[in-house]
Amino acid sequence: MGMPLMMESLAQIDREIRTLHEFCVSKGYSPRQIRTTASPLFKHIQNASRKRLLLRSGKIVAGVLLVLSLLYINPVYNLMCVFGKRLEIKVLPFWDWTYIYYKDCIVTNPFYHPNKLYIDDCLACEDLEGVPRASNVSISAVAEQHLKSDVPLIVVDGVGDWSAKRNFNWTFLKELYNEDERLKDSYPCAFTSNVRVKYGNNRLFLQKVVSGDLQKWFAFWENCERKVARVFRQFYQRPYFLPPMVELTESNWVFLSNDYRSKNYKEVPIGADVVWFAQLKGKSYVKLTPKTPCNKVCTELVGTLDEGEILLYTDIMWYLDYMPSEFGENIAIAVGGFWDKRR
Repeated sequence: MGMPLMMESLAQIDREIRTLHEFCVSKGYSPRQIRTTASPLFKHIQNASRKRLLLRSGKIVAGVLLVLSLLYINPVYNLMCVFGKRLEIKVLPFWDWTYIYYKDCIVTNPFYHPNKLYIDDCLACEDLEGVPRASNVSISAVAEQHLKSDVPLIVVDGVGDWSAKRNFNWTFLKELYNEDERLKDSYPCAFTSNVRVKYGNNRLFLQKVVSGDLQKWFAFWENCERKVARVFRQFYQRPYFLPPMVELTESNWVFLSNDYRSKNYKEVPIGADVVWFAQLKGKSYVKLTPKTPCNKVCTELVGTLDEGEILLYTDIMWYLDYMPSEFGENIAIAVGGFWDKRR
């Protein structure tokens, strides 16, 4: 049916309904009687509208389910990620969307009160001149003297007999990311390096490292895809000193470098209540900077993290920056965690 013919038919129906209404009024029908008499017609119209609404809703649901199903197909998912990253890069000059990406919550909850530092909290770090070091430390001591007091700690014997410590090297990591079925099509988050790699492709980066194309470099990234993080977790264990009240995040971070002479510390962008940073090979220089208002009372803490040691700190009190050693291979991993301070 063409549009002009349809409009003419609707106009004819409208005229007939108006004529019928005028007839009923002239015969003395009340508005209630008119509605009662016309109820079969109204019911038919409502049913037709309801069917149209259900049909449109069904189409929308089917489309959403189709898109979600495609996301479970690795080639399609990876292709969408690539196009998505390209779109983000092209849109960035016109609209800075990064403030949304780094926000914990897009919609502000007026009933949510985040952890906040007060000047009284700074008494715990006022007399600290370096990062305390300990070994064979107990869970209760870590909870009471460090986590609940926001005092950082280097656990000298933190890394146990982890397979990551024994096996991790450039070749092992290259084969892991390029040959494991769960990793070979993945992409990391927050890839950072002095070497430019398209789309933060850590697999391509590791291939360049193993082939000898790169000599002096550093890189770190987050294994943010659940399947990748799960594979990576099999190479390390939960640190023995970590209290059970701390729930670790699903993602994990990798920090690598080789003969890289850095002049500046690198920010460690892990947002979590508590973070542990484990040195598997080589060593790293770490710097903990107190956050406002404690930066007026406490000083920066610097230290060296040697092989087998773990740095533990709370994110509410400290910013962490690191600088890899300029000599040889350096490998470290880091994981964030959350805990209820009321416990």
